[in-house]
Amino acid sequence: MFFDIQGEGFFERVILSACANYFVFLQARLIDIIAPSASRNSNNSLHFTLFRSSSQYSVDFIIVRKVDYKVVCVVEFDSSTHDWPDSVRRDLKLNTVLESADIFILQSRSPDFLIDAIKSRFF
Repeated sequence: MFFDIQGEGFFERVILSACANYFVFLQARLIDIIAPSASRNSNNSLHFTLFRSSSQYSVDFIIVRKVDYKVVCVVEFDSSTHDWPDSVRRDLKLNTVLESADIFILQSRSPDFLIDAIKSRFF
């Protein structure tokens, strides 16, 4: 949830953690960061079904490589709302779609863990 993240000053920390080679965007919809593609998955029917049913989901942050605008990472700050049964189902579906699109996912309840992981992966 955006307000949980904003209250922690988390967004500013993510931006400061990303090096000069990346953009950081907040609250991106899945449909804006990946497109269904026949070449991405050998089981196209499953891929399209998952994509269609989750395309309006949003993620907390995306990290985009400046050179080619490729989404290289999705960052999800998991608040306690991610324990709700609907949220658990949503997260499983979202992770499946992102993995099938070869997008790296960082997901945690710990802002410090996420910041450290961003620094170690992108510096």
